[in-house]
Amino acid sequence: MADEAQNTPQQDVIAEEYMSSLADLTVNSKPLINMLTMLAEENVESAPTIVKVIEKHLSQVKPEMKLPVLYLVDSIVKNYGRAYTQLFTQNIVSSFCSVFEKVLFFASNGKANNKKRHAHFKQF
Repeated sequence: MADEAQNTPQQDVIAEEYMSSLADLTVNSKPLINMLTMLAEENVESAPTIVKVIEKHLSQVKPEMKLPVLYLVDSIVKNYGRAYTQLFTQNIVSSFCSVFEKVLFFASNGKANNKKRHAHFKQF
């Protein structure tokens, strides 16, 4: 990642590869979550980089894609908590609150829009 000046070239490669795989996590896919979890374990020496990639991704994806990313965080912490728990703990409250607000807004806004659409079509 270019904005991570302290990263080694190897960490940059790991970050890019993890970002690429993480981009495929658009729905709750247990096989993909398992693969990303194992990838995190295989690269535990780059845990700070992987956590930053996940947190950045979580902040940027559409609301409907945020919950699978939280499931990934949960899987990594449950299965390989050692290095990752401490790192995720630093921002988990703000990350979770942000996800909750965006997903809740998305869900309630979607329902409101559906009601408006149904009301609009009832006129015809």
